[in-house]
Amino acid sequence: MADKPEDKSPAPQSLAEAQVARGIQRAEPAPEPTVKERALYILGPERLRGADFERLIYVANPGEGVTLQDLLRPECWASVTNLLRPWSHIEVRAEDGSYYAELLVTGVDRAWAKVEVLNFKELTTRDVALTQATRESKYEIKHTPGLQWHVIRKSDRHVIKDNLQLRSQAEDALREHLKTVPQ
Repeated sequence: MADKPEDKSPAPQSLAEAQVARGIQRAEPAPEPTVKERALYILGPERLRGADFERLIYVANPGEGVTLQDLLRPECWASVTNLLRPWSHIEVRAEDGSYYAELLVTGVDRAWAKVEVLNFKELTTRDVALTQATRESKYEIKHTPGLQWHVIRKSDRHVIKDNLQLRSQAEDALREHLKTVPQ
């Protein structure tokens, strides 16, 4: 075998030193591309309209036992799709007072409507417990659009007190009524 001539020079310490030793010039890094600033967007008056022209707000009062999961099924809204359109809002107030929800309509067709939950609040267990207690009693606390919150005697469906703004007012009215009526 042929002997290689030995180079007695010290070994380079780094890649950069090795490149310089062999005559390789270091390339200057490419300048970083400048980021173009995005032009300032100014909203034109034709793109700003009153909310009443763009969306509708509805209130739904589902019957007792209807859950939020039932309302999220597109078929649930089949009978009212002619009223709904995308971006409409629906406030849901459970008849039994167990929850409140705000829904956004995201799609509508003739037989279905797709809704998304914007807000959901389960009401306190005290409220629900009182609702369950009134089921077993002789009286019922109910909310309807015409009578607002009202107290009904179950035996003959007589309205004891009506036009109350809050459920708590109806509960107070029932307590007062029970004090005056012998059990």
